[in-house]
Amino acid sequence: MMNPDPTERMDRLALTWSVGISIGYLFLCGLIVWIAYRCFLAWTAYQAGNVDAVLAELKMDVLISAGYFGIAGILMKTGYL
Repeated sequence: MMNPDPTERMDRLALTWSVGISIGYLFLCGLIVWIAYRCFLAWTAYQAGNVDAVLAELKMDVLISAGYFGIAGILMKTGYL
């Protein structure tokens, strides 16, 4: 059995990296849109005078942010980041 051509391996590696980076950028863009949407919800609740809804939105955002940072901390501890 012959060894594969090194350029074929490099092409496969480049494809894998480019797909991974693309997924990362899509996640980042989605996160930015999601944050903008959450800000819009809080702003409309504030404009309507619904302080309870604004506080609920802020609590949920803090919990979700803590979850993201917790997952990132675990990934950093295990060496993935």
